[in-house]
Amino acid sequence: MQGVRQPRGALSGRLRPMGPGSAGAFRALAGAFGLLGVLVALPPAAAETSEAVECLIEPKHRLRLATPVEGRVEEILVDRGDRVHAGQVVAVLESGVERATLRVDEARVEFGRRRLERHEEMFREAVISEGKLDLVREEQRVAELERDRSRAILERRRIRSPVDGVVVRRLLEPGEFADPPEILEIAQIDPLRVEAFVPAAHFGHIREGDHAAVRPELGDGEAREAVVVAVDPLVDPASGTFGVRLELPNAAHEVPAGLKCQVRFELAPAAAPASGP
Repeated sequence: MQGVRQPRGALSGRLRPMGPGSAGAFRALAGAFGLLGVLVALPPAAAETSEAVECLIEPKHRLRLATPVEGRVEEILVDRGDRVHAGQVVAVLESGVERATLRVDEARVEFGRRRLERHEEMFREAVISEGKLDLVREEQRVAELERDRSRAILERRRIRSPVDGVVVRRLLEPGEFADPPEILEIAQIDPLRVEAFVPAAHFGHIREGDHAAVRPELGDGEAREAVVVAVDPLVDPASGTFGVRLELPNAAHEVPAGLKCQVRFELAPAAAPASGP
């Protein structure tokens, strides 16, 4: 039987032996493809999360509103539990004399304005000298300054909240004398402040701007996202911990201040030590 001819270039044909250079190039190419396969196959490293750390949720600010001047309390416009806004008038001291003084000064300014207009017209008609007009202008300027001073004195007897927050308690009631001059206690609860003491093993892995999951001890049990705003630069040798402060958004006032909580941090790689020159 006549044999079947092998196609030219078939694998069953005779192979030419590799030279030493060709074998080295083949091994290098195979190594490169193998490394590429490993790089493609490896998934990205997941961020490491710390163990749960005990923490405490507090108001961002808790302050006592005081008056810059002494006086009898005329009216307190808010009560315990009320929400207040920055700039809102929350209390007023007796200020009858100050209001009357302001009305007199405002009337004096209005009279001076009409007087100045008449003198300016007389000056245009050459009835009075420029020096006389300048004197009237100066008197009007002084009257306006006195009016502004009276407004400032009256404003010092109107107590305004410096922050958005809630009234914690009233320290005085209408009719009482403001001495000491503290009238209200207000707490700012949006955002809340979270204080945590973290094991020293995590020092260098937590930085300002990092995110963390805060789980209050009461409520729906859901973790809420907070942001690291301060990291103590020192470790307490007695407890082996360092302090971390976070801010927790609380626009709807769903989380009350004063709760214990647990927080888990996303741990960043530790910063490499600075190399010498």
